[in-house]
Amino acid sequence: MLKSNKIIIISDSGKDVGLGHYSRSKYLSEELKTFFKKKIQIKNILLQKKIFLKDKNFINVSIEKNFYVKIFKFIEIFKPTHIIFNVSKKFENKYIELLLKKIKSKHSYINLIAIDGCIKFKSYFKKIWIPNVYLKRKNRYKNIYYGWDKILFKKIEKNKKKNKKKILILLGGTDAYNFSKKLPQILNKFFDHKFSISWLQGPFAPKPKLKKFNNWKVLKD
Repeated sequence: MLKSNKIIIISDSGKDVGLGHYSRSKYLSEELKTFFKKKIQIKNILLQKKIFLKDKNFINVSIEKNFYVKIFKFIEIFKPTHIIFNVSKKFENKYIELLLKKIKSKHSYINLIAIDGCIKFKSYFKKIWIPNVYLKRKNRYKNIYYGWDKILFKKIEKNKKKNKKKILILLGGTDAYNFSKKLPQILNKFFDHKFSISWLQGPFAPKPKLKKFNNWKVLKD
């Protein structure tokens, strides 16, 4: 990569899509800065219907207020060499095609990269990174990368203490699959009262239906 590399990471967040893309963009930024050190500049754009999540390290943009204009204005000012699309399927289906066409027509020098999607728009992208160990044969193209070494995990320190009979349930910022209604009853069939179970309730998720489960604890946000 060149010394003048500038990267924009575009992510989205909200009740419908959760916080996963926001979290990934944070960790990805840290990894890129660590790897390339002073040879890189990164700007994060976070798209939301309503500005619920505020982070000083992100440029917060409302999707409902002509966000195309704001994005292209920022592109003109920052002049990125790369734009990474780290967005949900909902954003991809509704908005991304127009963005890609405008970028290619006005800023053809920019390298476009996608994470975990945009396969049907593969002709626009230099690379598409799919953080899966497997990919269907029909989606395997030269510019699409997947496999065991393409999964991004945040490195954490090992806890030397051995905690027995404790379970932590993490389902993300939202509950798109309605796990909070059924999962507690299912788990209670397999784990008795000797287990301490903590359920992390995301900011967009409903409280799990626990009834009289005394060994459960709900942690909000």
